[in-house]
Amino acid sequence: MSNMKRTLLLLSLCVAISIGSAWAGIVGSTNPADFGTSTVNWCQLGCDAGAPALDLVQPWTSTAGDQGFVDVTNGGSSVGNLYNLVQGTSWVGNFADGMGLVYNGVDSGNNPDSILMGFFQDQIGVGAYIQADQGGTFSATISLFDIGDNLLGSYTTTGFSDNTVDTALFIGAASTSGEVRFATFSATGLGPAGTEPRFAIGTMQLGLGCKG
Repeated sequence: MSNMKRTLLLLSLCVAISIGSAWAGIVGSTNPADFGTSTVNWCQLGCDAGAPALDLVQPWTSTAGDQGFVDVTNGGSSVGNLYNLVQGTSWVGNFADGMGLVYNGVDSGNNPDSILMGFFQDQIGVGAYIQADQGGTFSATISLFDIGDNLLGSYTTTGFSDNTVDTALFIGAASTSGEVRFATFSATGLGPAGTEPRFAIGTMQLGLGCKG
């Protein structure tokens, strides 16, 4: 991507987000329209097939052909035991009915702290629907990293977890200072001590959607 095209895309995103939410080289948003139409539907991983554990470094492909992997980490180290779920059957919460989910597998005793996304192509904007397992208010964070695993910035916001279908929080961020090769998602709710964070993410979107 040329520097000129990148600059124009980022300016468009910044205009679309009227509230100042930039930190250390990223702009955060809770509006899925700010992000692109290249989506990752987690049902491609075998949605709701008895909620099996997924492979370590589980590969995925977006609707636009972007590729990458998803993993669950603790302190940056892979601990495995992600689970694929679906709203309305194995997960009852705020996601849209039938949406495929990736759950961080905390019930497996792996003590995860984040769901990690790796991208085989440079990205600018990344976002996903997210919900904490425990009902009530939760804090969600997305962090973006470059190819050298250097933090580009983080964006944190709050959501509310209940059973109101199709009201899940969307959290995303776009880089203003480097190409994104990794992103982490986390959501910490009101669960008992030692059980947080326990959360799931729904459909992921890549790229920018507000090109002006």
